[in-house]
Amino acid sequence: MVAILTAAKEIALTESILREYFGQEFSQEMLPRYVDPKNTCVIAVEDGRAVGLAGCRSGSIGNFLVDNAFTLDDAPEGTFEAMIRALMAIAQNNGSDVMDIHAPDPSGDNIDRCYRMGFEDSGPCTCCQRSDLMHMRFRFRSFYSIRPSRSKVYKSVKRIHIR
Repeated sequence: MVAILTAAKEIALTESILREYFGQEFSQEMLPRYVDPKNTCVIAVEDGRAVGLAGCRSGSIGNFLVDNAFTLDDAPEGTFEAMIRALMAIAQNNGSDVMDIHAPDPSGDNIDRCYRMGFEDSGPCTCCQRSDLMHMRFRFRSFYSIRPSRSKVYKSVKRIHIR
């Protein structure tokens, strides 16, 4: 069974997956980006071994951007989806309206997984135009905030979910 953990709290496992995935391209300078508490990064762990990593950072207001998401070849089925769902929960809990994924996907498998999870194609990236990147967007259901009121009834209500 795969467990999803916060990378900032599991530095050794985070370093091990980066080393295994990037191989000779790995350098110690890469590590702080993934274990920095300001960025949200999760790792998938099975039997004490990291098998996947997904990194997310806050973009513009109300937007979370996943800029790296990968699993190792021997990761159990559903690992990618579990990591993305964990990041979706974090993003929604933090009040994000949108979650974008702009991450390398050379095989194209993760694009199909994102479609099944409700993501839409967000078009080509304007910043890099790389063909091996997937550009997907998920919009969370709208939440409308009620401004504080002098009425005692509305003081305790912060958000109402409109269906």
